Amino acid sequence: MNKQDYLQAYYEICKLYFLTHDKKLEQDIVELEKDIIRIYRVSGRTLARTYTRAYKDISSTVFVYGRGAKDRLKR
Repeated sequence: MNKQDYLQAYYEICKLYFLTHDKKLEQDIVELEKDIIRIYRVSGRTLARTYTRAYKDISSTVFVYGRGAKDRLKR
């Protein structure tokens, strides 16, 4: 996996976390952040932008689709 693949995986996990607020996913995010920083020397600012982008994408999706957004995104 290259840096972009790791960042994409981080983005997807963040989106899933914002939908479910699962504690296991939160731990996975922390571990993935550590790996990305250690392996690719990515700054925390880059990860913060990715995290924020995932939050904005999910919040706008939930706003548009309402309560059924979780089911629609899983399909």
